[in-house]
Amino acid sequence: MDVRRLLVASGAAFALLVGFAGSASAGKVQPHDMLATPSAGTVGQHVTITNAANSKCGGSQGDGPAEVSLSIIKPDTHTETDVIVEATAAGNWSYLYTPTDQVGTYTVEGTCTDVPGQGAETSATDFDYTDATFDIAAAVVTTTTSTSTTSTTQPPATAPPAVAAEATPALTG
Repeated sequence: MDVRRLLVASGAAFALLVGFAGSASAGKVQPHDMLATPSAGTVGQHVTITNAANSKCGGSQGDGPAEVSLSIIKPDTHTETDVIVEATAAGNWSYLYTPTDQVGTYTVEGTCTDVPGQGAETSATDFDYTDATFDIAAAVVTTTTSTSTTSTTQPPATAPPAVAAEATPALTG
């Protein structure tokens, strides 16, 4: 009989332990990272902004179409908004940013939401991504100069032949 009570108590303790472990992992917050690649370049550089592999926008069963709204803050603090990128059915998205026309640090802010009017369930949407940054430097201008010397060969200068001196009688008189 004591063995039986011991087994029942052990089973209850195990159930409580598993229940607490399940609750702890259920509240775990998923990362919301996005990437800017390359993270540094020169003026005119194209930069790809995308979700990190562990930070999908939607893509779970029951999620409807999702989209990402991006704001790109230039070094002069001017903000480019209204960049909307649709996420794939798997929750991935990517945007090619091309007008890197200023020197300094660009900051990208992103928000994952359901596509308006689609009646989707919200389970892996409605969150803000962690800001991504990339640095743009002045383009390096290299100039190559080439010097060439042109030489021409000319014959050495010659003086006209000397005229023989004639003696003139001195005037006397």
